[in-house]
Amino acid sequence: MPLPTFSKTGVTTVTFSRGNVFPSAHDYTPAQVIGVSYAGTRRVATIRSADETFDLIFERLALADYTALLAFFTATTINWSAASFTYTDTSSVATTVRYLGGPFAFPQVAPGLYSGRIPLVKEVA
Repeated sequence: MPLPTFSKTGVTTVTFSRGNVFPSAHDYTPAQVIGVSYAGTRRVATIRSADETFDLIFERLALADYTALLAFFTATTINWSAASFTYTDTSSVATTVRYLGGPFAFPQVAPGLYSGRIPLVKEVA
């Protein structure tokens, strides 16, 4: 099984030394404004297609993976959520994504091993 990767031109590709943890859930958040008129009629305006978000959960990543991941997100070309990049999953499916933001929390769970989650949002073309 291929290992997951993050890539973008001009930034060193991150290839994880182990796969992410399953189950993996994808959430869909509709981009709609919903209201009710004075007459009680529900009104819905769709702004754009729904956001698809998902978390990659990693357990016991090696220090080299953690260091490469941190270098990837702090690179000026990526700058955390500022730019999109390509995520290739364990089925070799490449998807354009963006870091969803929030704390980058990967606590050390054993000497030289880190666990955490990476929240991503799929970019809509």
